[in-house]
Amino acid sequence: MIGGYIALGLAFGLGAEAYLLLGIPITIAFQRLVVRRPLRSLWLRETPPMTFSRRSIMAVVVTAIAPGIVAVRGIRDGDLALVGWGLAAMVGALGAVYALRAMDRDAVRTTIRTTLITGAILVAIMVAYRLATGGFNGNLVAAVATTVISLATYLPVVFVMEEVLFRGLIDTYLHGSTPGPDRASALYGSALWGIWHLPVAFLVLGS
Repeated sequence: MIGGYIALGLAFGLGAEAYLLLGIPITIAFQRLVVRRPLRSLWLRETPPMTFSRRSIMAVVVTAIAPGIVAVRGIRDGDLALVGWGLAAMVGALGAVYALRAMDRDAVRTTIRTTLITGAILVAIMVAYRLATGGFNGNLVAAVATTVISLATYLPVVFVMEEVLFRGLIDTYLHGSTPGPDRASALYGSALWGIWHLPVAFLVLGS
């Protein structure tokens, strides 16, 4: 499956947005035809019923605002891939709220802790890179605003594209029903994830 996905990306020279979008029908087809589990199990393995209260519906609407803006910008610029990316991310808002509603306090604390640690590492890398390449230029407020908008955009994206394919589908499929950690499947899945980036990497290097 991943080999065919990569081959299509290389054959058609797909950009990042189009390449990510290609993974959506592939994920759906594999989940329904091979794994034979409901699509919501891509977000939560225990698959509780997908019900939404007024508060959660409002959360979906708020979460979908940033992707909606991306879709509108794509329409304005005539960029169909960007339009599809924004619309898909709006659907991802459903998955985000569905998954977050199921988290208990321990899961919330763990998620916040890991997010802060990962975020701190990424920020440190970016700051070091900027300092090494000439320091900071421009408006700091604009930079912070861009960061906030990016976070608001990518939160729903991870519930519908790349992370769903590799963490919700492939990792679960490789691990199977065996309880406990499985290093072999984790390493294999991670290797597939790395190779999956080749079409975009070749496109960037060739530009």
